[in-house]
Amino acid sequence: MWKVELKAPFTGLIPSYYETTGTPISDYNSSIFYGANSQFSIINGSLNILNPDFFTQGKSSAALTNGTQVGDKVITGVAHYSNPTAAGKIYAVGGNTVYPITTLTVGTKIDIDNGGSEVATACVVAGAYAYVFYSKGASGDIAKITVSNDAIDPDWGSSTPTGAAALAGSVNFPAILGGDGIIYFGNGSSVGWYDPVTDELNVADLDFPTNSIVVDLVWERDRLYIAVNNPNISAVNTQGKIYTWDTYSESWEEPVIEVGGKVGGILSKNGTIFVFYDHIVDSRFNLGYVSGDTIVGVAVFSGSLPVFGDYCIWKNHILFIAGNYILSWGSSNSAIPVALNQFYYNADTLGSITSALSNPFVSLYTDTTYSINQITGYATGGWAMSKWFEVGESIIEKVIVYYRPLYTGARIDLGVYYEKNGYTQTLYDLGQIDATNDANTYFKKFERLNIKCSNFCLYYDFTNSNDSSPMRITKVEIYGNEIQEQYKRT
Repeated sequence: MWKVELKAPFTGLIPSYYETTGTPISDYNSSIFYGANSQFSIINGSLNILNPDFFTQGKSSAALTNGTQVGDKVITGVAHYSNPTAAGKIYAVGGNTVYPITTLTVGTKIDIDNGGSEVATACVVAGAYAYVFYSKGASGDIAKITVSNDAIDPDWGSSTPTGAAALAGSVNFPAILGGDGIIYFGNGSSVGWYDPVTDELNVADLDFPTNSIVVDLVWERDRLYIAVNNPNISAVNTQGKIYTWDTYSESWEEPVIEVGGKVGGILSKNGTIFVFYDHIVDSRFNLGYVSGDTIVGVAVFSGSLPVFGDYCIWKNHILFIAGNYILSWGSSNSAIPVALNQFYYNADTLGSITSALSNPFVSLYTDTTYSINQITGYATGGWAMSKWFEVGESIIEKVIVYYRPLYTGARIDLGVYYEKNGYTQTLYDLGQIDATNDANTYFKKFERLNIKCSNFCLYYDFTNSNDSSPMRITKVEIYGNEIQEQYKRT
């Protein structure tokens, strides 16, 4: 008798999940046999594996109080969330509007009124003020908000501080608070800064080559790491580079890191610089980290290239927007292998993400509806498959599923997809595990199956799952016999 065991820690998607087409594999393909027993060959929807002890259905979300367009609240997609104030308030910006958020409530919206066509793309809190970076056609500006009362000075940047000046037009402005207390921001082909202590603004202190565009920047090791594309075009054949700057020298440091394609967002996690970039030979996207003057790839995915505002760090994982998904990459601790996983799915367009206030927030929008949601609860619907296992000519005799205690409403439907001699996939319905029939148990046996196959995978169906009571699977055991061995015993 042979035994196949699938057990925690579960480590997300198989390495070949995204093929060169940039889309998940969904039909029979030899690559679905790759990977560890704890990985999944297909995830339709999302799964939650952030807890290393089990997997369950992916996360859901709910709109914040006053977090929809009803009542003249959220009326546009959010481009960026600020860092928090000392009192625990953040600001979401999008279009010509700023939304203050305290705990789980969106406050009275703040309009940026500076002649029309304002499009805010970043907000940074420094002390008693928040600074909103926005374009308005041929130029841009910085609005200043007093965090105690949300009063706004819409044209502050071009009129008030020492060095007051307009910003570039028709560009996004990635902006961060550096570890030295200074606000740094991309301004077209330049990096500028504002010092809240001296009230001095410099909108273009470091200039990059003509036709460059600063797409993101991050502070680490007392310097800036700056992601720059040249030329400033949407095509993948733009050349992305990462520059480092100590913030006081006249030029950047050498060597410059060549990305080998279009560069997107850049972030720091535990002292390591991670970067998103476009794969130059196909439609896939990549996550990698900086090592010396090169980038080491760690994950491949599809959907969209994450840029400034599309990522955050939560529970030691990098969460990032890729199309209609929030993917997670990382591990709960250093003793557990890192994993790429589909953490959250929504059919609406995903606008921006933050983990500045406890659970992550994500902005959602369609052509007519907008909202700011907290990621909480559990998704219903969707399904997943384990990797496939080759077992020769065999008969599957039984499957044992282990799980955590079941709360009211918890349920999962299970099956075995199998093949005989190669190509036709057939689903064998094992049945279900649910809180009504399986209360006070921690495992369930499905026996006398007699499934004749040459290879198989486990099928997990969350269609009938519950949005508040997760089905937490810790281990699955599959037992079978090679057919020739059975003949020998009979």
